[in-house]
Amino acid sequence: MEEIITIDRAGRLVIPVRLRRRHGLTDGARIRLVEEGDRLVLEPLGQECPTEEINGLLVITARLSDDGIDHRTVRQERLDALAPRR
Repeated sequence: MEEIITIDRAGRLVIPVRLRRRHGLTDGARIRLVEEGDRLVLEPLGQECPTEEINGLLVITARLSDDGIDHRTVRQERLDALAPRR
């Protein structure tokens, strides 16, 4: 697929909406710019959890995906791994 885009005076470019949606790029998304010879390659980076300060506390405001993992099971597995062997 090929897209022609224009860079503005500030050096910004706009990624077309259908590509942003396909690659999960939202406001504040980070993209790595790699120079390969005479080419520039954009690579989406994994999304970091958005944070917000609420009443003096830094709160993660992301939503969890329902991947079926129970935090209690993960916690117990980690505790078991740390427990001294008998």
